[in-house]
Amino acid sequence: MNYPRIAERIFGRPLLITEPAIQSILWVLADRLDINMSRPESFRAPADAQRSENGYRISQGVSIVPVFGKLVQRSSFLDARSGLMSYDSIVDRIESAMNDNSVKAVFGNFDTPGGEAAEAFDAVDYISQFRGRKPMIAMVADMAASAGYALASAFDEVVVTRTGKVGSVGVVAVHRDESQANEKRGLVYTHIFAGAHKVDGSPYMPLSAAAKEDFQAEIDQLYDVFVRTVASNRRLSEDAIRATEARIFTGQGALDIGFADRINSARDELARLQADISSRNRISLANYDTRKSAMNDETKVELTEKQLDGRIDKAKTEGENEGFKVGAEAERARIKAILGSEHADGRDELARHLAFETDMKSETVLGILEKSPKISATLEESDESALTKLTPFEIAMAKHSNAQVKPDATATEENEDSWAKRVAGYSKTRKAG
Repeated sequence: MNYPRIAERIFGRPLLITEPAIQSILWVLADRLDINMSRPESFRAPADAQRSENGYRISQGVSIVPVFGKLVQRSSFLDARSGLMSYDSIVDRIESAMNDNSVKAVFGNFDTPGGEAAEAFDAVDYISQFRGRKPMIAMVADMAASAGYALASAFDEVVVTRTGKVGSVGVVAVHRDESQANEKRGLVYTHIFAGAHKVDGSPYMPLSAAAKEDFQAEIDQLYDVFVRTVASNRRLSEDAIRATEARIFTGQGALDIGFADRINSARDELARLQADISSRNRISLANYDTRKSAMNDETKVELTEKQLDGRIDKAKTEGENEGFKVGAEAERARIKAILGSEHADGRDELARHLAFETDMKSETVLGILEKSPKISATLEESDESALTKLTPFEIAMAKHSNAQVKPDATATEENEDSWAKRVAGYSKTRKAG
């Protein structure tokens, strides 16, 4: 393309063109003709940001992906520089950033009022699948409305400035009826068609009730998809989304409604993300140094799988031995607490049985002993030494030819009261004999 020739026809000549149109042309030619123009961005990438061939800039490991202007299903180079951006171009940039090893996080720079419904939700779903791979921040310094907010909701977090606007979760369509204007101009358009609904929505005739009903059904269906998408991405209820009635929320209002995660300026948020990356890199480097120190000093190579398994087995054995040691100390302390308690006096056999033959906690055993009768007080003095070698059941059998031991508690009860009742029942039976 002959850019100098185009420049001759633009500069220094009168043009019959509107100001917005000339600005669009200048934006298209800016990079080609080295024209220094301030970009209409609420946030400009840092000076150290390097332009990637994939359409985004990289600053200290963060890819800055622009999401500007009206969003469309597809656009040309001229459309993009004139304020249109396609969903495919946004998705491609994010996917490239995810596959770029030099990129550690994605910073979506949003300034869009929304756009076409076609392919919008496909783009949202595609972006959502990247969650968890690398941090994705949707930064809204100005606006992310309607389809723009749908895209932003697919990111891990949405951050707004104090004046940033998000929301407008709704769908709209406009029918333009030019029939009366054409009639005044003497223009008549005749449709020749097959199929009753073929020309529904034609601008050359009023919108019929049936056509309006069909269009409304389509709008309602898209609205349902929109609501479900945002509710899922933002972890909100569908009722909460519908209750917004497509309102736009600014700053703190966006935070209160759940449409944003925090309020921050674009520069501070980018700096925070870069600092987080730097911190994680230091942690990774520390882990690398740790692994490196485990390398064989002689060969300076990483441990073989066999050596690594050997060290793991050794660590397990050491851990088990330490566990046994701790367990033995705890068991000794439990036995000492039981046998050394005042509640064991006069209940020696029961105390020893509960200490050595069960794994009850010392507190539980002491509670049982406290509520149990002192057996030694009911026996003959001469029998004490012999009884100390027998179990409570053997004591009963030795003293009585037909001891009827009938515990009051059921077999399924295992608390302190049931144990005390058993001992008491045994004691009563022995006295009755």
